[in-house]
Amino acid sequence: VVNEGQEIIIENLKYSGLSGLESDDWDDLIANKERGFMGWFWGQNDGKMKLNDLAYDPLRIRDLYMQNGYLDSDVDAPFVKVNFDNYTADMSYQIKEGEAYSISAVTINQRQNVISEDKIKEIITLNIGEAFNIKTFREDAQRIKRIIADLSYAFVQVVPDLKKDKENRTVEVVFKVMPGERVKIRNVIISGNSRTLDRVVRRELYLGPGDMYSLTDLTDSRSALGRLGFFDANTIEEKRVDNSTMDLIVKV
Repeated sequence: VVNEGQEIIIENLKYSGLSGLESDDWDDLIANKERGFMGWFWGQNDGKMKLNDLAYDPLRIRDLYMQNGYLDSDVDAPFVKVNFDNYTADMSYQIKEGEAYSISAVTINQRQNVISEDKIKEIITLNIGEAFNIKTFREDAQRIKRIIADLSYAFVQVVPDLKKDKENRTVEVVFKVMPGERVKIRNVIISGNSRTLDRVVRRELYLGPGDMYSLTDLTDSRSALGRLGFFDANTIEEKRVDNSTMDLIVKV
C-alpha cells in the first residue's frame, strides 16, 4: 500500500552571507526555487521541491562562485522547514563567499618536453590579472590534453593545480602534463555489424591499423559514423594493449 502524499511547495527561499553575487545569478542553475508569482501558470516556477537535487544545488551555487574567482567560497546544505499541514516549506542557505582571486601566473610543467610551451600557452584562455574562472580552467586543461593527444600521446594526463596566495588574493594556475609514450593503432575491430558491410564502416574511419593515434581523428570518426544513419548507436572504444599500442573496437 503506497501513499504518495502531497508535493511540497517552496514558499520562501532565503540566502544569508551574500555580497559579491546575487541569488538571481544562479536562479537558472538550481532546481529548487521559491514559488513564483502565478506559479500555477505554464512556464512559471511552480516551487515544487525536488528532493533528488537538494544535495546538488549547493554544488551548483559554489561552482558559479568558483567561476567568478571565489576560491574560498563555501555553501552549506540548505536548511528546510516543512509545514505538513499545508505541504509548504521554507528553505534557507548559509553562504560564506570569501574573497575573489585574480590570476598571478600560468605555469606549464611537462614531465617530458613534447611540445613547446609557447604553443600550449596559445590555446590557454585564462589571462593574468583577470578573475579566476573554474570553468575556463577545466576547458583549458581539456585543450592541452587534446593538442598533445593529437601528437599521438593517447594516454596523456593533464593534472591542473592551484597555488593560492591568500594575503594578496591571487592564484598561480599550474598545468602538470604527463604525456606518456606515443601510441600506434594495432588493429581496428568492427563488432555488432550484421547488415552493413565492414568496408562501409571502415571508410568512415580516419584511423586504421598502423596509424599513429590522434584524438581529433578519433572524434571525427565517431561523428562520421553517426552521420551514416545506419546504426541505432555507435561507439569506438580504445583498448590499451601496452604503453605504445592500442586497438580500436568499433561497436555498431
